Amino acid sequence: MTQLTGVIGARVNIETAQAYRTNKLFYLLMTILFVGFSFKNGLFFNPSFMISSLYVSAVSIVVLAWLRMSRAQVSGWQMTDLFVGGYFLMVLLTTFTPANQEYAVTGLIRQFDYTLVYLIVRVITSIDRNRQSLLNGLLLSGVVFSLYGLANGFGTLNVNGTIFDENLRRLASNFEYPNAFAIYQAVLFVIAVAASTVETGKIMKRIYPAVAYLLLSSVILTYSRGTWLVLAGMVLLLFLIYPKGTRRRVVIQTAVPLVGLAATIAFLSKAVLQKQSVFGWEITMSGTILAVLVSWLFEAAIRKLTNRLNKKQRVTVAAVVGLVAVLAVAGVVLKVGLPQNLAERISSINLQQFSVVQRFLFYKDGLKVLHDFPVLGAGWDAWKAIHLRYQSYPYISNESHSYLIDIIMSVGVLGTLVWLTMIGMAIWQGIKSLRMFDFKNRVMQSAIFCGLVGLLGHSLIDFDMSYGTNNYLMWALLGMLVPPFTVKFPSILTRNVEISSSQTTWNYGGVVVAVIGAVIAGGFLLSDREMAIANAAKTPDVGLKAAQNATIFAPYRPAAYLKLADFQTQLYKDNQDQKLAAQIKENVDSAVAKAPYQPDNLVRASDYYTRFGDPVKAVDLAKQAWENDPYAMDFAQNYMRVAGSHGAEEYSKDKGKSKQFFADIISTYQNIEQRIADFKNLPSVLKPEYDYSITPEMKLYYGEANVYLGKYEEAKKVLEPLLTAAQQQDQNRAKVMLAAIQKRQGQSVDLNLLAPTLTDPKLKQYFEGLAKLEPLQ
Repeated sequence: MTQLTGVIGARVNIETAQAYRTNKLFYLLMTILFVGFSFKNGLFFNPSFMISSLYVSAVSIVVLAWLRMSRAQVSGWQMTDLFVGGYFLMVLLTTFTPANQEYAVTGLIRQFDYTLVYLIVRVITSIDRNRQSLLNGLLLSGVVFSLYGLANGFGTLNVNGTIFDENLRRLASNFEYPNAFAIYQAVLFVIAVAASTVETGKIMKRIYPAVAYLLLSSVILTYSRGTWLVLAGMVLLLFLIYPKGTRRRVVIQTAVPLVGLAATIAFLSKAVLQKQSVFGWEITMSGTILAVLVSWLFEAAIRKLTNRLNKKQRVTVAAVVGLVAVLAVAGVVLKVGLPQNLAERISSINLQQFSVVQRFLFYKDGLKVLHDFPVLGAGWDAWKAIHLRYQSYPYISNESHSYLIDIIMSVGVLGTLVWLTMIGMAIWQGIKSLRMFDFKNRVMQSAIFCGLVGLLGHSLIDFDMSYGTNNYLMWALLGMLVPPFTVKFPSILTRNVEISSSQTTWNYGGVVVAVIGAVIAGGFLLSDREMAIANAAKTPDVGLKAAQNATIFAPYRPAAYLKLADFQTQLYKDNQDQKLAAQIKENVDSAVAKAPYQPDNLVRASDYYTRFGDPVKAVDLAKQAWENDPYAMDFAQNYMRVAGSHGAEEYSKDKGKSKQFFADIISTYQNIEQRIADFKNLPSVLKPEYDYSITPEMKLYYGEANVYLGKYEEAKKVLEPLLTAAQQQDQNRAKVMLAAIQKRQGQSVDLNLLAPTLTDPKLKQYFEGLAKLEPLQ
């Protein structure tokens, strides 16, 4: 067998040369993943991600089948590979006891695909020890995303979500969120700069500066301040780890797109703000051409100078070039002026601003999850599943804004240790492996390291990794950073040699696992289709069939079981079939079991148990809904309503149970009052983001509970102000309860004044019942 060792350009046999040619197809397939399948909303939403999942599974099967057919032997597994597998197992374990089973299973599919991408990249970049082909594919995706963002910014296209904040008009492109788009482009910018420093081909040497200009332009026009800082850090890190004696190249190739950007940024910003399509594209083209020309001029001038200069003089020249670039940028800024929106974003950078203070509070709330889920975590997307339970004040955020916090919540302390070890091991092994490569690949390996560090660094302060596209990028970079496999192909003389049993197991086992992953992803997509049919169904029979199919294709989705219960309930109204009633309860229980912390589902389940005569269960579910979203007044009010209704029903049956219901209403009301009082302890820049005030209905429930428990003075305090409530029905209920209290206290009640209110038979019956009520002791 011929072993692929050494660097590109080494002598290889015919079979290995054929493998190199086939490997180009795999690079193309991975490019299609990033340019095509990763385009849709940055793979943020599960339906679009599942389509990419099917593609990744198909590519992995093709790669494994080809390895088998070519009788290749893959060896040289690294410790990082072990921890990558270990982290996947940790994610798998969380699917057994998650806060939300649907999130946990879809998260498992996501992590499965990230692991596949990591392994595919490891294999194909190990065959020819070449990173550049795959990196060029990544750069192509960055160019496509950049042009798409600019097209929407200039008004050439007008796709919803591509522009964030119509006042600033921040580019969000296909990601639909500017910060996640910005860091993707920033990582690729560093790779483009590194490629510019080592490229020798005449055409590509001109293309890379143009690519760098487009990437940098899109990063700036996202107005993502955190990304700007991270980008500066990545470039500095690349400069520091770049091979000694040639670091001037980093300075020069970074200066090239900066000069182009300095000359055009004011005009680009204006074109985006004013939606000037033709003008915007003219400026973009001008800036791109300028970057190419500056690159050519710098290269020509420096090539002539460096041939005549010693090392110290070359360093001086690089410093001068960098200084000239900075002065050029400063000169343009002083002459033209920064766009106002850009200047405002820069000037607003400080650690006391709203977004910074709020994010630290997010992190604090996220870490509270560890108290209840310390070892294995709460499952994938734990923040979405459970964060409302731990909120410090009313805010709206479906993301924790930190990848590390997400990992801690999702896989607990144990999984986090595995993940941190995996990253640390990959970085350590990647640095150690630099000597395995020639100069060009060593430089690109350094850029991969800088990009990975920058991406992970920015993800500490934002939800970049909620996007499948950014995850694919991270795991691809990780796969390239780790020392390559040793791949052996048989020669003519050894092609009949038996493949090792471990290699056979790896090939066939990999195919089986990839097929399982594809089946689960396909099941999700089919379930989504059936749910859409169920939601649009005009008859119970059609909806029932579709909902049943949805539970078959994706048995982990709670919404499918509730939808099934909805259609079964419609049929139950017609025939009162008790078997059907049992099925309804079973489906409701399944929905609750699969998402025990999802307030909406708990409220719906509570309604079902009220309908089917289980008051204790109904009240308990309503209480759980409020506890899992304590700042949602709808849930608090619903809980007080359900508890009060069942408390009144139980008064004549089980006074102990009735007393507990009303006592819970009082404690809930007092809890809300305390939360409102605690708002004064918030940092000054934070305010409740939605209304959190006690409604008249809640005051009435609280007053009624106090009446039942004989706490008349407390009831009067909350009821008397309601005599002037905005709604007449609230005034009437308050009058009736106050009159009943007077009668219970032996005071005379002027029925003539109360007569207009008592014309309503229900209110009259309510008054008479309260007036005769013996307090619960």
